[in-house]
Amino acid sequence: MGQINTNRFTNKILWLLMAFGFVGSSALAQDTTNQTLKKALKVQDLQFVSDYEPDLVKVKKKNKWGVYSIDTYSGLKNATFKEILPIVFDSIGRIYEPEITVAIYKGKYGFLPNPFNNDVNIKRLSFEYNKIEMESFEGRIYIYFKMGNKWGLLHQTGYEMIPAIFSKKSEVPKLWLSEWYIDQHKAIRKKLEADLVIPDGGNGDGVFKYRDSETQKWGMVQYFGKNQYTKMIPAEFDSVRFFPFNSNYTAVYNNGKVGIYLASWSYDDRDTMHTVPCVYEDYKRYTADGVPKLAMKKDGKWGWVNWLTGKPMSEFNYETTDDLPYPHYKQRLY
Repeated sequence: MGQINTNRFTNKILWLLMAFGFVGSSALAQDTTNQTLKKALKVQDLQFVSDYEPDLVKVKKKNKWGVYSIDTYSGLKNATFKEILPIVFDSIGRIYEPEITVAIYKGKYGFLPNPFNNDVNIKRLSFEYNKIEMESFEGRIYIYFKMGNKWGLLHQTGYEMIPAIFSKKSEVPKLWLSEWYIDQHKAIRKKLEADLVIPDGGNGDGVFKYRDSETQKWGMVQYFGKNQYTKMIPAEFDSVRFFPFNSNYTAVYNNGKVGIYLASWSYDDRDTMHTVPCVYEDYKRYTADGVPKLAMKKDGKWGWVNWLTGKPMSEFNYETTDDLPYPHYKQRLY
């Protein structure tokens, strides 16, 4: 919501106090102001959330917290109070529109819908987590949750994007989903029985890599909606990389070694698209004479490999890629 206007906020509180006959001087200290308000409302603590109509305040009574609105539109003498959230919460975090507010209810964590909407239904709220922690990274808020002794990741809508399967919060992938991607994400997890589904954020073409919940192997699909999808890479690898934009192939890994898998949208008529087996230590892409070429590392030495067929195109005698000879060999694309 931004920074509160301190002068306007202070004047407004003093105006409210004078309207109720509590003070007659604008020189009253802020702590006296708060004490007087708390006494008038019969609460232990009161914290203003906003300084525009209607004001929102967090209130504490009998060591529980709630949220009220104060409406002074008709004049402070006729100020009215409305319950937005009942005073039943163990704690309520910072409330700033439109960010998420974390709360604790009966010892369990959950998060609240935006109380600025003034239509919160507490019966629909869910408090089931042992802990919730929010972190900011590169301008985005990531919401981690703990179930038992395991960590997962929540979308800001409450959807569990990553289930609680990680022993440490630092192990949880920083997954970010646009809200319109959630239905696709749910469908892929259910259809493929996957515990992790990661969208290709770079291309935005409905491509996801997924991990089979039973085998813990990774594959890749392109999802078209209404349960229509194409398996681009079977779930047979320890890890896979997304296809670069307009690329013919990508890297797949098993047992710490890298191989090459062809793009299904270009080579869907082949018997197998895993053309280069996972026996290499590293790889590097090149373009020579306008054609993509591939250098790979084996037994600590570099050489050229035909990514379409998997055939080595040179000896593996070169210490660095700078030592490689120019790839004069013909590389077919199809």
